[in-house]
Amino acid sequence: MYADFLIFGLLIAFPITLSTKEAFKRRERAIQYLSLFKASLQSIYYSVINSKLETAQMETFKHLSVNLTALLIDYLKADEPGIHRLFIQHLNGWHLLLSAIKKL
Repeated sequence: MYADFLIFGLLIAFPITLSTKEAFKRRERAIQYLSLFKASLQSIYYSVINSKLETAQMETFKHLSVNLTALLIDYLKADEPGIHRLFIQHLNGWHLLLSAIKKL
């Protein structure tokens, strides 16, 4: 009787423990990627803000930066394919603005 409960406990507890451990590893990796994204965005943001840009370009950059983070959150939450396309378009606009700033 004891062996039956032992085997049953191992069959239930071992896979649950492993899946929980893997879930926390994935969560930790996701947090690392998001913090890297945030640090990179802050670095770019402050370098652009401290540069000698025109006011219109600076306001465009601020607007794109704020929208980029909001779209990223929506993209990570949603299952809609339209969000993916919108996020990619927004990234392209952000890239074009940064390329124009780099040429200055």
